[in-house]
Parts: sequence; structure tokens; C-alpha cells
Amino acid sequence: MKRLLLYRHAKAEKTQENMADFLREITDEGERQARSIGQQLVKKEWIPQLILSSDAVRAVQTAEVTTEEAGLDWNIREQEQLYGADAADYISLVRELNDDYETVMVVGHNPAVEDLLSKIVKREVDMKTAWVAVLDLDIDSWEQFANGAEVTIRETLTPSS
Repeated sequence: MKRLLLYRHAKAEKTQENMADFLREITDEGERQARSIGQQLVKKEWIPQLILSSDAVRAVQTAEVTTEEAGLDWNIREQEQLYGADAADYISLVRELNDDYETVMVVGHNPAVEDLLSKIVKREVDMKTAWVAVLDLDIDSWEQFANGAEVTIRETLTPSS
């Protein structure tokens, strides 16, 4: 059994003229969202051994604020391939994980997060900013991820306002 925490980044600022999408930062609301998620993860004792985050500024900030609020020294690994990725890219990345990791968080973007979640649970799923889908995977190895094995959405964490 493996657990995947699929996390859509927190609320980010609108793209400004002459501003690269990649550089968008989280807003004050986004920071509150990420802090709320950090508190909930600790309360429920869903502690990832590894966090894979898109290297886009808003995703990294989401991961950092979440871990800061949780008060834990979580390992955040920035993944260039998650920015602009599709569901297949996310699947490939997760399948490459070391099996020593039992619980992993992936911080990314829509539409890939929704597409991936919809694909593996076989129904359409909506993921708003700063939502975390907590997935229990009936697999022994990450190589088996999204290969037809049973997936249960244990819970969807939503930030408290």
C-alpha cells in the first residue's frame, strides 16, 4: 500500500503584463490556504517522506509554506518536468519513485492534476487551488502506479478560510 497526496498549488497572483506565468507568486489568500493544509496534514498525521514540486514559483511557495506551517523538515524536490506537464508526465515521474517511500506528495498545476486524478479514479474530479487529494493506492511498488490497480480517495483536504 502506498499513499499519494496530490496537491494543486495555492491561489496565485494573476499574470501581469510582461510577466512570465512561471514567476507568479502565491497571494496572501494562497499563503493562508497553504498554512491551513499544513495544519491539517499534521493533525491527520499524513506526513510525506518526499514532496515533488513543480519548479514554478507558486508551486514551490505552496510546498514551502505548507511544510513551514507543519513545523516539519520535509524533503522538497523541485521537478522541472511538472511545469507544463500533462497527466502522463506526472504518472511517469511517480513510477520512477524509490519504493522506500510510502507516502509522497506531488505539488502541481491544473489541468494536469485534475486529469491525473480523473484518470486514476475513473471519474471526473474537480481540484480547486490548494486542494489535496489523499489517495490510498493498492500497490507495492510505485512502478505499478496508474496501471489499473485500485485507488481510493481517502479524503480531499480543502483549506479553511
